[in-house]
Amino acid sequence: MKTYKLLLIVFGLSTIYLACKKDEGAISENIVGTWKASDSYIVTFDTIAEKDSILNTFAIRKNCEKDDLIRIQEDKKFFELNGPLLCDTTEQTEQLLGKWELINKNKTLRILSEDLEDTTDYNLLYIDKTTLKLSIENDTILNSNRYYTFERNQ
Repeated sequence: MKTYKLLLIVFGLSTIYLACKKDEGAISENIVGTWKASDSYIVTFDTIAEKDSILNTFAIRKNCEKDDLIRIQEDKKFFELNGPLLCDTTEQTEQLLGKWELINKNKTLRILSEDLEDTTDYNLLYIDKTTLKLSIENDTILNSNRYYTFERNQ
């Protein structure tokens, strides 16, 4: 009976382990691709009014910025691509921003700048084959939370 229980526990733990490994691979597979921003906003807490203030930063972006893309490659490179509407005709059409990695049990997308001196950590709120939602919470620069939504570019 003890052997049966031990085998059952080992089988259960290995099943859980394999299920977690599969999910980790699925997140990595889903994140690779070309994405277009579809929404972004900043939430700050107004201490005087004692309420949240929400600024839709996507709505106030120029059209030439709204059509820009990001490309997350399997080789861990992270690019910004200008869309057809250029804000400045001297802009590069493609720019390497750095490298990416998933950390914190795949709950955080870390972007390391090209010179590897700066990092930005985004909370991975949601991902599937078509939608990517990220946040930066407790941003000390803006004293706010920032939220981003991207749709896969076809």
